[in-house]
Amino acid sequence: MKRDEQIEMMQSAEKRTAGYLRAWLQDENVKAALRRHPRGRENHDDCAERRRRFG
Repeated sequence: MKRDEQIEMMQSAEKRTAGYLRAWLQDENVKAALRRHPRGRENHDDCAERRRRFG
C-alpha cells in the first residue's frame, strides 16, 4: 500500500469515527450518563470492613 493510500484511509476512518461519535452523542441516554456524577470510591480492604462492622 502506498503512502497516499494510507493517508486517505486514515482520513476516511477519522471522518467515520467523528460521524459515529456525533450520532452517539445525540442519544439522550448517553447525554444523561455523561451528566451523572460517579459514586465515591469505596474502600474494599479488610480493615475498612472490620471497622464498619465492629467500630
